[in-house]
Amino acid sequence: MAAGKSGQASRIFVWIILVLLIVGLAGFGATNFGGSNRSLGNVGDAEIPIDRFVRSFDQEMSSLSAQVGRRLTVEEAQSLGMDRRVLDQLVTNAAAEHETKRIGLSVGDAQIGRQLTQTPQFQGASGQFDQNTYEFVLRQSGTSPAEYEETVRTEMAVTLLQAAVSTGIKMPSDYSRLVAEYLGETRSFSWIALEARDLPTPIGTPDEATLRAFYDEDPTRFLLPEKRDITYAWLSPDDVIDTLEISEAEVRAIYEERSAEFNQPERRLVERLVFADLASAQSAADQIASGAAQFEDVVTARGLAIEDIDLGDLSQDDLGAAGPAVFAAAEPGVVGPVETDLGAGLFRINAILAARSTPFEDVAEDLRAEFAGDRARRVIADQLTDFDDLLAGGATIEDLANETDMTLGQIDWIADENVGIGAYQAFAEAAARTSTDDFPEIIELEDGGLVALRVNTITPEQPEAFETAKIRVEAAWVAQQTDQALAALAEDLAAQANDGARLSALGYITDVQNKAKRLDRIGGAPDELMQRIYELEVGEALFIGDAGMAFVAQLDEIQSVDMTDQETVTLMTGVNDAVNQSVAVDLLEAYTRDVRAEAGISINQTALDQILNQLQTTR
Repeated sequence: MAAGKSGQASRIFVWIILVLLIVGLAGFGATNFGGSNRSLGNVGDAEIPIDRFVRSFDQEMSSLSAQVGRRLTVEEAQSLGMDRRVLDQLVTNAAAEHETKRIGLSVGDAQIGRQLTQTPQFQGASGQFDQNTYEFVLRQSGTSPAEYEETVRTEMAVTLLQAAVSTGIKMPSDYSRLVAEYLGETRSFSWIALEARDLPTPIGTPDEATLRAFYDEDPTRFLLPEKRDITYAWLSPDDVIDTLEISEAEVRAIYEERSAEFNQPERRLVERLVFADLASAQSAADQIASGAAQFEDVVTARGLAIEDIDLGDLSQDDLGAAGPAVFAAAEPGVVGPVETDLGAGLFRINAILAARSTPFEDVAEDLRAEFAGDRARRVIADQLTDFDDLLAGGATIEDLANETDMTLGQIDWIADENVGIGAYQAFAEAAARTSTDDFPEIIELEDGGLVALRVNTITPEQPEAFETAKIRVEAAWVAQQTDQALAALAEDLAAQANDGARLSALGYITDVQNKAKRLDRIGGAPDELMQRIYELEVGEALFIGDAGMAFVAQLDEIQSVDMTDQETVTLMTGVNDAVNQSVAVDLLEAYTRDVRAEAGISINQTALDQILNQLQTTR
């Protein structure tokens, strides 16, 4: 009896595995698109199967849907150009297939056999390749072994072709050496930052005639912005709240309705990585525990990103069967393997969020204010039509304020001055677009309030009169004179340094920067300083004028790059690898473009349109 039950359980297990395999290959010819026509077009001698387009399109849809957090529609995917990207990739693949046929590149049956025996989908309950499982899975997916093996043969040949084109690319070592020298060579220099207090003679106070002359040189430096005289009628939620009566029963009902927000059980920030079997999960856990690998390494090895496995903050109940094990951990770390509904998994706990309980009394006033605000906005919204009707009937802004609860107001509105009613974006946008001839209309504000406005006059941008702008004029004159004096002082100090003087001996506070690299940023100095330092010879000096400051620098020493330094060696290796990879990708892309152009591309647009139409109704 026991043996019979064991045999029955084994058969059930095998059937479950087979069902999962069929689901895993779902779409492999399972849907009939385009009737008897199985080709979407061709590149030379290579066809583009319709089913391959459908599978690739579905995969892209699923990937993008996972990123945005919802299932995209086919129309949305098309609007993002997904159908064109998928087709272009299939054209590229078909071009590679055509080229392998043209040059006679293929792989033997032995390589195909090894590929099939290593494919997990075709392994039986014993973990070895099973011919019956192989044929059963392909039969259920609508594909014959001959068709599937030909597909594998073609893909392996394409891989060989691409590897032959892009493998072995090596840039000359001089390239990485020059980059290392450029980035690693350093400069030591002395520099002075000059301010107004460093001037030998302070900038004096200008007389009226000087200021007048300075103003007259260019009055547009003292423009007044455009100003609009606006009358408005405004009803805000704050105006209504004071008239509302909110009972404690209503507030308590809100508290009860949102009890989960105020009374939360202990929660944990967790990530979950699921494996095909318990042994794989245990092996990964052992590597992490021994320090041979980090959790992130295991995730990356699976072709995933941390974002793909992040579950957020969950309670013990949210985690289901894995809850007790995860919540048994006393501190953050990796837990598992743990059996889940999806299989054996490892859980990483990133943080433990303590349980929280907030009494009604602690939040009652906040809830009351929130509820009152919501009700006030509803009260205002209910009056929107009445206000519109009044304006449509010829009511003025003043009439609107007299006949409703709206408040009359006036503002000299200037763009970007967020004062009073002008702080609302909706009001600012309406004020900017409304002319003196426009009729008032009701505008909905961000906080649920309503406003109607009338532009009475528009004063255009214009220079401010000298008499009222005198303070601004004087400040601008002093700033100009200060910049000119600082630049002259800096130029003089740089000239003395270029004549052989040491900058540190010229009587000003001098900073010394040792072994600064080309891309370093020096605190308190403009970026231009580092750029120009590399133009100097040892002993030479430069000066830079800046708003309200000036800078003088003298190059003290040039340090060459130590090519044996480990940091430099690592840099050169990284540069070599990155450039080699970039050139290999460029070369493969150029080769593929040439093959596509030489082979010729033919796409059945009618068939493509029919496929997309069918996808819209079935996805």
